Amino acid sequence: MLCPNCNQPMNLVIADDQKILHCSNCGGSFFEENGINKITLNTAQTLAEDKKSDEISSNEKKCPKDQTLLKPILPNCNQSHQISSHISDDITLLHCQKCRGIFAYPDDLISLKKTQVAKIEYYKHWQLPLNLLKKTIILGVGALIFTAVIVNYTYFQKALNQANASDLIKKLYLSRSANYLFLFFKTEKPFRSKVIFQDATDKKIIKKILSPQPKTIHQLTTTEINLENDIYYQIVLTQENGLEIKTEVKRLIMNN
Repeated sequence: MLCPNCNQPMNLVIADDQKILHCSNCGGSFFEENGINKITLNTAQTLAEDKKSDEISSNEKKCPKDQTLLKPILPNCNQSHQISSHISDDITLLHCQKCRGIFAYPDDLISLKKTQVAKIEYYKHWQLPLNLLKKTIILGVGALIFTAVIVNYTYFQKALNQANASDLIKKLYLSRSANYLFLFFKTEKPFRSKVIFQDATDKKIIKKILSPQPKTIHQLTTTEINLENDIYYQIVLTQENGLEIKTEVKRLIMNN
């Protein structure tokens, strides 16, 4: 079975009574349904340390078991995955809708397990109802983020004005299914975002809004792009002050 990220062979690892497919090249791990919730933080750290590179490809990600396209699990969404309540904006997990397995990059796996451990310990200590626990943790994380933003605001703004949008985009994910195009990425700072497609075959330009309001998660699903044509795209991020930061124009290369 091949890794969804780097397409290298995955090894079967048995840890905490869970069968885990692990890639020793990029450090990615694929868990059976609910298996990611059953491993310990120590196991997650061991898996994350077993890697040769930090490679994150922009190719479509497929389930190593059944080749179904993997889709991101969004924070606190209405998906059936219990894991979504533990995901923050800086954690990317991909799930298979067929076998319900979950693929995690090494750094995201560590972040997820630390979040779960923190919630469990807090709940045990204060014996709070789970819904109150969620609110408390969210407020605490929000306060830390706010403090960090205030302290680093001047430095960040200087760097931002000199940056290319590609430097601000994390884990760009592009995939296709039939005539559907799916685009997903994250940014550390909230931006409004759009993508400009240039159809070199039909000689036309298509502009699509991803995030009309400042967000850190940006996604698009569309059938307006003829994926059989020669397509180029450019992502545009807009700051609160209206300043636009653009990526380079890149050719859209998809796997069938």
